[in-house]
Amino acid sequence: MKKFKKVMAVGMSVALTVGSLTLTGFSANAAGLPTTEGHNKYVNSDVFSVIGSDTFGTQQLEKPLFDKTQGSHDISDLQIPVLAYDESSIGFVWQKPEKYDDVADYNVYINGVKAGTARQNFKENAKWTAKYMEAFYDYYDTASDVDMVDVDIHSYRATGLEADKEYTFKVVAVDKDGKELGTAKTITGKTTAKADVFNIVDFGAVATEGYTSYDDEKNAVIEKNTKAIQDAIDACTPGGKVVIPEAENGKVFVSGAVWLKSDMTLEVNGTLWASPNSDHFEIGFLMYPFYTDTRGWGLVNAMSADESAPVTNVRVTGNGKLYGNGWKYGAGGTMYEDGYTSNAGKNIAAGDPDVAGADSEYGLPRYMSGNNTKVYSYGVQAADSAIKYLKNVTDENGNKKYSDETVDALIGTTSGTGIDGDDLKNAYAT
Repeated sequence: MKKFKKVMAVGMSVALTVGSLTLTGFSANAAGLPTTEGHNKYVNSDVFSVIGSDTFGTQQLEKPLFDKTQGSHDISDLQIPVLAYDESSIGFVWQKPEKYDDVADYNVYINGVKAGTARQNFKENAKWTAKYMEAFYDYYDTASDVDMVDVDIHSYRATGLEADKEYTFKVVAVDKDGKELGTAKTITGKTTAKADVFNIVDFGAVATEGYTSYDDEKNAVIEKNTKAIQDAIDACTPGGKVVIPEAENGKVFVSGAVWLKSDMTLEVNGTLWASPNSDHFEIGFLMYPFYTDTRGWGLVNAMSADESAPVTNVRVTGNGKLYGNGWKYGAGGTMYEDGYTSNAGKNIAAGDPDVAGADSEYGLPRYMSGNNTKVYSYGVQAADSAIKYLKNVTDENGNKKYSDETVDALIGTTSGTGIDGDDLKNAYAT
């Protein structure tokens, strides 16, 4: 029997839009788990029967699951996703042709003029993803006998467009020599009107170093920033844009929880840094509807207290960072330096870009791996939240279960000494 290796690429769709995500057609069973309802709309159920069998991957298939050599070269389902457009860009996606064995890329035309190809556009508008994909494929080409199949890119983001203007886009498949295949498909889209801009600095936000601890002075700055950002959001007109600008000298905007509203864009060009003080994040978030324990809300939230009026039409865009400030820098149980110095690019894995050389700008940070007891040594805001939870645990008589001294003794340790296991678990869950 011929020995072979199997590699399965599962539906990767790269949405080069403007940072919005829409989920449609999703269903769940009584336990809250996804069901297969609706799958047949997109994939033949026979495929699931094959890949779900006990023998899949252990022997040769009788026939291919898909025949990419038959059918039309025409793309299908060309569409502009919900909110995939703003005043200067429009994103659109499509399905690959039935016959795609000779498809290498897609030509895109804007108002009748060739603008480029899907792969070129992907490298420009999804630089980090493109770089890591390139390194991944290079690694398997040189260091492994696994036969990888290059992911097809069937999305495009048209940028540099004029506000409040209609554009026509045409997409057609091409082979490796650039020859167009099949009949092109077209779609028309319109940019939004130029948005009103609400810069958080104009509302009083100030940039500082990133805080990993707090005192009264730092709390005052954080609370001032939180109010300034929320004021900017509240003042934002329908279709408007709240901007977090890039600060000078690596400074950031430290904030507590902020709440977006409908019909707005949050453009993050600088760094929005989460407060290390867990009191700046309201408690009340349920990770799943069937959970009974409540947790702190996030740094940026798009949720309404009125279930009949959910927050809608929200974009989060920009090239900046939302920094959660939950854990110290490290890898597994090994802390990097003092835990507060970024280790971006210091811990790399096989198939990563050359972050020690030509691709140094693409280094990613790694964080400590915490649990119920390690959080008190490895965490930042995570530790603060757990400590405060334990200090408020009461016994059956309503008295404090643990002294402040007992709880404070956990800081910097990984043992959980003196605390009941269930309380450690619940504290970690906050």
